[in-house]
Amino acid sequence: GVAYVLPYASIAGRRNRHRVYLKQMLIAEQADNLLPEWAFFATAIVDAHGLRPTASREGFYEDEGLAKTREALGRTLRAYLIRMAEQQPERLQVFIQLHHESIGALVLQDDEAYRIFGDWLPVQTSLGRMSLGEYRSRTDFVRYVANHDQFRRIAPVAAAQGVPVIDASYVYTREILERLP
Repeated sequence: GVAYVLPYASIAGRRNRHRVYLKQMLIAEQADNLLPEWAFFATAIVDAHGLRPTASREGFYEDEGLAKTREALGRTLRAYLIRMAEQQPERLQVFIQLHHESIGALVLQDDEAYRIFGDWLPVQTSLGRMSLGEYRSRTDFVRYVANHDQFRRIAPVAAAQGVPVIDASYVYTREILERLP
């Protein structure tokens, strides 16, 4: 099969529709349980051979075969992103700007992905938007506020003092920061 990275930002937690064939016979044009949940930046066309179709033939049973397939497809997407980070950092930057929520979900589930992509993730700070790596290079302490209204009150004071404080009210941001060493 083949997976396509969407050229637009997708909604966190929203599962895309995938075209799935079983032994070259179209089973579903809108299967939504084929890729891992974190991979909502991609859509796939797959010809499967070992999956069990449901009675309506519109999808597949949630069994060990589908779990293994989903895991294998997830490993392939993860490997693609790792290659992009190593070989095409400019392209990865564009990808992360579009799909940072997907990458955030991935780094929360996968330690190696956290190590590779964590510093690329964008964060909103009292000094403006920057990557987490840039933030970490500016300070030895991680300062964040998990409530957006509180951040709006604190940000001008912190900015006037040149102190970067992160707005951790965005999806996955607080959880990612809490994983920092």
